[in-house]
Amino acid sequence: MKTFIIASLALAVAGPAIALEYLKPPTDKRGGYRVPGVVAKTGRTIYLSGHTGERDPSGKILSGDAEAQTRQAFSNIELTLKQADASLDNLVLLSIWIRDEKDRPTVAKIRDEIFKNAGPASTFLLMTWHPSPDALVYMSGIAVVE
Repeated sequence: MKTFIIASLALAVAGPAIALEYLKPPTDKRGGYRVPGVVAKTGRTIYLSGHTGERDPSGKILSGDAEAQTRQAFSNIELTLKQADASLDNLVLLSIWIRDEKDRPTVAKIRDEIFKNAGPASTFLLMTWHPSPDALVYMSGIAVVE
């Protein structure tokens, strides 16, 4: 499976935009960021494995800094998506694992900054273990491009 995904990323050619429909039930009265579903009407699917942000591009460990790690994780996802001629705007599903629930408001604020209007369907989960003891934030997702 890994070979197939890597090959798909390497061979991908994307268009500038994708037809997406952002679902929001009319009964949902909560404010703020809430996209329960996204319909991709056309396009290619890119499955993203887990991305962390515990190290900056120079290799420096961002230990204990959930904000820096979140920004770096999004940057790392963006670099992966660029290989498929895609961007963060092409994400339709984003799963975010955090090590400590107290970091959720910080991580959510950054997610909301990145996806100002409509963004991917998004889920927060609490992780109890990760192979890197410095990782505070872990993200995976699905993107769709034409």
